[in-house]
Amino acid sequence: SKLLNAMEEYVRANKGRYILIATCDTDYYQPARLFYEKNGYVKVGAIPDYYVVGEGKIDYLKRI
Repeated sequence: SKLLNAMEEYVRANKGRYILIATCDTDYYQPARLFYEKNGYVKVGAIPDYYVVGEGKIDYLKRI
């Protein structure tokens, strides 16, 4: 959480408008997805079988 907050502050300080995070849709990455959602990130896209068959990509966005 501290690292994520530091990154968000860096983006704000440099006049960034948003942060886009990509992750995987497998069960292994569910804790990461929940972490991003808990910290205000919203799912904005999904591409099935992006990395390999059975592993899709999920994009999260947070406006700064």
